Amino acid sequence: MLHFTMSEDGLRASIGPCVGGSVRLSIIRLCRQLAIEIPAETLDETTDIETLRDLNLELLIRRGQERRAQSEHALACQGSELSPEIVEQAAALRERARSVRTQANYADDYSAYQRELATAQRLEHEANALLRPVSVTPL
Repeated sequence: MLHFTMSEDGLRASIGPCVGGSVRLSIIRLCRQLAIEIPAETLDETTDIETLRDLNLELLIRRGQERRAQSEHALACQGSELSPEIVEQAAALRERARSVRTQANYADDYSAYQRELATAQRLEHEANALLRPVSVTPL
């Protein structure tokens, strides 16, 4: 059984010399973020790297689904105060930003990649601005 140490903030961790140490640490961090128990095969020295990678991928997908659900819930709570048109516009802007980020990965050079990411960030900012409640101060 392998032993690991992790800082209180979860930013620094170490594990004894073993095959797949970085994947094991990733699994441990994901389990901490998801507030679940660390699977036994993570700390078993005989576990092959492919099994660890599969487990890591499953946990990454699970974390992504939980974050998406939290984001959608927050958006729904925020959107209940706004008109459906504004919520729809913000969703369209966010979808466009996701698309631009995906396209950025296929950019030919770094400057094109940076431009695409800046465009995606601007679109996200516009979506957030639409969803921010506007405070009206009396005259």
